[in-house]
Amino acid sequence: MENHPFSQIKSASNAPLSPFLFLRSSRKISLTGVLAMRPRVGFLIVLVAALSAVPAFSDDQQKAEKQIKKISAMATDVNARSIVSRSMSDVLKIERNQLQRERRAMNLNYGCLFIAHELTARGMKMLDVAMRLQAHQTIFQIANDQHADWKKIADDAKKLNGRIEDNIYKHFLHAEADRSRDLTDKYDSTEDWVKTDADATPAEIVEAQEVYVRWRDRAASIEGKGGVISASDQLASQKLEDQNHDVGRMTGRAPTGQGPH
Repeated sequence: MENHPFSQIKSASNAPLSPFLFLRSSRKISLTGVLAMRPRVGFLIVLVAALSAVPAFSDDQQKAEKQIKKISAMATDVNARSIVSRSMSDVLKIERNQLQRERRAMNLNYGCLFIAHELTARGMKMLDVAMRLQAHQTIFQIANDQHADWKKIADDAKKLNGRIEDNIYKHFLHAEADRSRDLTDKYDSTEDWVKTDADATPAEIVEAQEVYVRWRDRAASIEGKGGVISASDQLASQKLEDQNHDVGRMTGRAPTGQGPH
């Protein structure tokens, strides 16, 4: 016998209860009453769905911001900045000198510039981005006003970070190719600096330094160097005790010796 307990409930007259009658204490609610409740129930369903979507949206934005900050922090070092520039140029298929001009014009670090290009890829004009920045909106406010797809931005930024890490590793295996590329592109990392490059926190810079050194050491072990690379190849974040020195190192205007080889 099938177990359908609700189908076995009978009224006092032994007739099946109407499916449109509901028991609430001892009161019966008529079909008219049920229909009257439907708009309110529908509103509550929509409200609950909307509220449940807010945490997911917020989570996507947080993931995107985490990846964006990684890009920006890596570019705080004058040597690693060249790798970030080259990687972003290849991913976006945009000339490096154009990226440099955009950074200067809008005072954007590399991570925030990446968001700007994600917005323009969806149809927003770069001039509109620049005008809003000039009106003191942040790139994150602009993105939210444009209903940005934070999940896609997070995914794309993560891919870019992966490309950057690959290129750090390749740089220490084939540094001459990178120097040739910089010459061809007429790129000088010491000239590619804006004030917002200094926005990265010490913790973010340390994390970037750890990534940089990890791939440097892996490349060194492949080449049989025993993991020993000159100190000039270290990121500025290894000496965070003097923030002024860090800013000088970031801009490439402090005496730091030669870049990575």
